[in-house]
Amino acid sequence: LNLLDRLIISDITTQTLYRQKLEQSETRTRLIFGDNNMIQFDFDVARDMFIVYHKNRLLSEFTELSMNDYISMLHPDDAVKYAIEIEKMRAGDDFTCSIEYRIKGQNGIQWYNMNSTNVPLEKNANGKVTKYTGIRKDNTKWRNMVKNLEKTNLLLKTVMDRMPCLFFMKDVDDDYRYVMANIMFCNALGKSENEVVGYTDYQLMKTREEADKFRQDDMDAVAQGLKSIREETVWKDGRKVWHTTKSLLTTNSGQRYMIAMSLDITSLDYAFDELKHAKEKAERSDVLKSAFLANMSHEIRTPLNAIVGFADLLIATVDNEEKTEYGKVISNNSELLLKLINDILDMSKIEAGYIDFKNEKIDLSILFNNFYKSFAKRINHDVKLNCESPYKSFIIEADKNRISQVINNYMSNAIKYTPKGLITIGYEYKDDGVKIFVKDTGIGIDDENKHRVFNRFEKFDSFAQGTGLGLSICKVIIESMGGTVGFLSRKNVGSTFWAWIPCKPVINGDRCNTGIKEKQHRKSNSMTLSNEKGKVLIVEDNDSNFVLLSAILKNYSVERAKNGLDAINMARNNKYLIIFMDIKMPIMGGIEATRKIRAFDKETPIIALTANAFDSDKEETLNAGCNKYMSKPLKISQILELMEGK
Repeated sequence: LNLLDRLIISDITTQTLYRQKLEQSETRTRLIFGDNNMIQFDFDVARDMFIVYHKNRLLSEFTELSMNDYISMLHPDDAVKYAIEIEKMRAGDDFTCSIEYRIKGQNGIQWYNMNSTNVPLEKNANGKVTKYTGIRKDNTKWRNMVKNLEKTNLLLKTVMDRMPCLFFMKDVDDDYRYVMANIMFCNALGKSENEVVGYTDYQLMKTREEADKFRQDDMDAVAQGLKSIREETVWKDGRKVWHTTKSLLTTNSGQRYMIAMSLDITSLDYAFDELKHAKEKAERSDVLKSAFLANMSHEIRTPLNAIVGFADLLIATVDNEEKTEYGKVISNNSELLLKLINDILDMSKIEAGYIDFKNEKIDLSILFNNFYKSFAKRINHDVKLNCESPYKSFIIEADKNRISQVINNYMSNAIKYTPKGLITIGYEYKDDGVKIFVKDTGIGIDDENKHRVFNRFEKFDSFAQGTGLGLSICKVIIESMGGTVGFLSRKNVGSTFWAWIPCKPVINGDRCNTGIKEKQHRKSNSMTLSNEKGKVLIVEDNDSNFVLLSAILKNYSVERAKNGLDAINMARNNKYLIIFMDIKMPIMGGIEATRKIRAFDKETPIIALTANAFDSDKEETLNAGCNKYMSKPLKISQILELMEGK
């Protein structure tokens, strides 16, 4: 071959090699751009024109687009910043830029997130860039994934922060470091989220012992996969009790996290403790009440046995001395039985939360003198009774019956447990109040039993008579008056029981201005009896009660009505000196009958007789129109004093 032929063949061979390399380059380009949502483009500065090469096609297949047309496809918010970079390219600046922007889709509505990278490709003799080349990647899917992830994270964070519990997550493989914590957990620590996330318990807890405990719990949870524990902690806002559940979470990549949720069960824990204590108290109370009922059966049957037995003997005997002796026994046991019933009624009032007081002026010097005379007849002949009354007159304003009840209970115990020696009753002015006391040289109280003295249903001697309620009733009475009670005692030496009541006494008869504030005096309807021996109406359905009352009033002309309706008719047609009205009767009760009688007779005295012993019952009878109120069992002395106008 001649030289020309060889040159032609060489040129063809070179072109073929170039074409093969170009095709290989295009193939590699298609692979790169096709698999990664990338498009190659050039920007011709002189023509101000974009050359966009079609995706997955040869580089010879392209579309030209003017710069202005390209900018018009951009999102308005992105067009300005993109235009700044375009001006640099139009000026031929030698620079590389990377910019993210949004561009319209083919339907003109949907926006795509694009990321473009431009680099200089050709320059002129002056060093100015005449052509740029670059790639544009469609990262719409990635952007949407990021947005969805952000929404999910925000939703998760919102849910976490609104959960009514502590929630946190730790990275097991990074020293159990906190990677997530809700607001409630951060507030409990008294720290912000930034001060918690990224730290360990050893950096957050107050003591290493506390951090060690949490770390061990975490390790146990990881080892077991799930663990529920009860924790007590002292956070910034005080002591808390938590029920914590910890579980292990392992990702697909093998990363391990410990997720924990702690519920605040402090109030439930307190409620459980209170319920437990209440249950134990109820069980103790049930045992005590069972013992109390068993004891009451004995205490009530003992005087009843004497009353019934000696009543039979009284009927059978004809000896006057025996009758007198039997009568005393019946009377004494009746008083004992009445005291038992009164103790039970007082306890019922206490459990109902209602204790009434009727204040009046009391001269303690007179009251204690009367007590001395009364108790002197009851004590054993081997016991000496002493009364310490340091003032001629010591006037206070208080409830005489309640104070007498306390003294009687103290004295009853002293007499019961002092077979010989000395008993002293008295009072003194002390600490702006009066201190009442009863001292004895009796058997005393063991140290191990002293804490039980004022408890209900407590009896240290099961063979001694009593309910075990007396001292607890005294305590409630005095404390309701604003005072206190207490005692001193030594085994086989004796005891001193005292009660202090706040008051401003007047000594030697001066005007009293007490500091005790209780209920006002009850209503009392005045009555006047004629000196003439007139007729008496007894309204009573029970035969025995009628016989008893008529026997007491044997010097009067007695008539009987068995119910309230009969009483109204008899009161309308007769003139009576006085009417004794039972309250609970068949057909018509005493309250209604009294109201109807008062509609036409406002003068005749009406005395209410009832087995009810509460002050509310007394109020009801007085409001109905009764002049006075007497609770059963009736005493002969009370009836006679009433009839004699004393």
